[in-house]
Amino acid sequence: MFRRGAGVPLAGKGCQPKVDPPLAETVMKKDSKDTVYVLYSKLIKKRDIGFTGNLERRITQRNRGNSKFTKRGVPWNLIYHEIFEIKSEALKREIFLKTGQGRLFLDKLDLK
Repeated sequence: MFRRGAGVPLAGKGCQPKVDPPLAETVMKKDSKDTVYVLYSKLIKKRDIGFTGNLERRITQRNRGNSKFTKRGVPWNLIYHEIFEIKSEALKREIFLKTGQGRLFLDKLDLK
């Protein structure tokens, strides 16, 4: 189904997943699957949450400042990611992480 980059096992509905240490040092594979990522900018103290099929390219794009939002926050650092086999599952997870509950989940991980 999917693998999580931080070793966070998926729990059933209403359950809280167990959390391992941050994964910024995790090796990114060239043939990466659909990846939900969280980038963080210390400069503007903001997170960028999204999903992509090529994580290395996305981080490079963000650090080039190709948009108004990302330009203000360079450099962006990977603080969390999850790898999915099914694109629709990655999209669902991205949407969740952008909700209030998703932001609370990321805050509890204290990944900054």
